Amino acid sequence: MKIAIAIPTYNRVEYLRKAVQSVLDQVHDHGVELYVVISNIASTDGTGGYLDQLNSDHETVIVYNQPEDNRKYPNPYFLASVIPEDIDWVWLMGDDDYLMQQNSVQVVSEHIKGHQEKDLCFLHACQGRRSRSTGQVRVAEIFDLCNEFGYHEMLGWFSSIVLRRNEFVASMNDLREIHHYTHSDTLEGRSEYSSYAHSAKILKNCVGKDGLFIDLPLVEPQDEEGTAETDRRWKAENTPERTLFVADDLCRLNEMGLFKKKCSRVFFRYLTYHFWDLWFNYLMHELIDGNKTVSELSSKMFLNEWTTNVERIMKVTDLLDDPDDIKQLSYKRLSLKYLANRLIESHFSDPSIASMISDHANLITLSCYDYEMLQCQ
Repeated sequence: MKIAIAIPTYNRVEYLRKAVQSVLDQVHDHGVELYVVISNIASTDGTGGYLDQLNSDHETVIVYNQPEDNRKYPNPYFLASVIPEDIDWVWLMGDDDYLMQQNSVQVVSEHIKGHQEKDLCFLHACQGRRSRSTGQVRVAEIFDLCNEFGYHEMLGWFSSIVLRRNEFVASMNDLREIHHYTHSDTLEGRSEYSSYAHSAKILKNCVGKDGLFIDLPLVEPQDEEGTAETDRRWKAENTPERTLFVADDLCRLNEMGLFKKKCSRVFFRYLTYHFWDLWFNYLMHELIDGNKTVSELSSKMFLNEWTTNVERIMKVTDLLDDPDDIKQLSYKRLSLKYLANRLIESHFSDPSIASMISDHANLITLSCYDYEMLQCQ
């Protein structure tokens, strides 16, 4: 079995060194051939030189190192373009993560080999701090795994995603068509490229096929908490707003006829709460953003886009299987619209309304799930 650890990178050479070393240090049997495939575009921090040396020193390291591309297309697209055709499986990995066990690849390969009778195209390698280390395995269709554990939980975090080569290449190629919408001037344009666009493309290419989830600690972020650099990246890439557009991704997949059943509330799990909690929280903070002037908040464009985004959230009610979830979402929408109207009528000058919105924002993201992926029985 040939497995490639595939890493898109940009200006994080010190993180990248640890990520790559964790792959080079892997211990596996002779039935596994392990490769590292790295794509670097536009880095200016010495990444290019490091990769040239790495490529020279190791025959099993394959590098796409073309900074002149300067983000013409998304980095994962270039990554997919250099995956050798004889690779069987691709483990997608962030450049600031690492394989936390020396046998992480061996564990993954054994589980893939142990389920060869299935149409297995996906494996979720659990993040260390989110694993209960039970060794439990779930095998099911991709959609059913998302319904049990969460769409983002299964398909969101790069470094947990292991895909069969064909599905990996197809999913990353699909990103090319929508990447240019990232910084569109219009809300309609921006909504084409969500913060988890890769998840939608993977689900599209894997739906109806089997996936596998292993509750073992296999991979981990290098930073225990978010950093200032990560915050800057998220803002530069418009990640908070783009997270709203996950709703559009899911509705589009449903309109394509790919959802053969309704979604559970767990499908919308995001860490310890739900996607819609994150979405409403974002919109609440938009209304009380101290960095915006009253003129900006009162502008027709801001208010129209804000209202459109509220309705964007409500579109997912068509996907839900539980009427009570639909009722709760409708109630949250009504409460937010009421508070928003009162704040607008005060010309954004009533601190008591702003305080109420802030309180609602804090309340809505209280935990309703354990942090671990596998819930206590």
